[in-house]
Amino acid sequence: MSWLSRGASSSSSKEVLDLVLKYVHENEVMVFSKSYCPIRSDGQVADIDPVDCSWGLRVDALRIHIGLPLLAILSPAQTFLTAKYCNRAKSLLNRLGVKFRAVELDVDAQGSAMQSALRDLTRQSTVPNIFIRNRHVGGCDDIHAAEARGALKLILEGESDEVAKLFPLKL
Repeated sequence: MSWLSRGASSSSSKEVLDLVLKYVHENEVMVFSKSYCPIRSDGQVADIDPVDCSWGLRVDALRIHIGLPLLAILSPAQTFLTAKYCNRAKSLLNRLGVKFRAVELDVDAQGSAMQSALRDLTRQSTVPNIFIRNRHVGGCDDIHAAEARGALKLILEGESDEVAKLFPLKL
């Protein structure tokens, strides 16, 4: 069953799908991402100061957004580790001088619904979820692998038979 046929919110689901497709079609490089990860440069999870209001408010807002009670124990490593991969992917694009648009799903009011729509479109449940020239490239590891084998340069240069073979999902 597709997510569009799962019940009463189908009109809002269609609107979210349309929004995701609009982002993909209007941007040569589109990254659906998450914005925050308390990972230090040495790879360790940063210590969280319980007195740090900005951190506390961010965690509380996230708990409300994903439907957890404010007193729920939420491991920073489990919750925010995904942004490490988002940052690596965006850093690669920046290093290559590629202009891209990023939608931070943890900040956008429709982020959770967009991530569900992306999962149904691409079969990828993680972020980053990257599209180049309307083609689904994948996530962080995928874009780094594509760069290493020269495929990223190909897709950035334009459409070709080889690009269609390497990145078959085109929206």
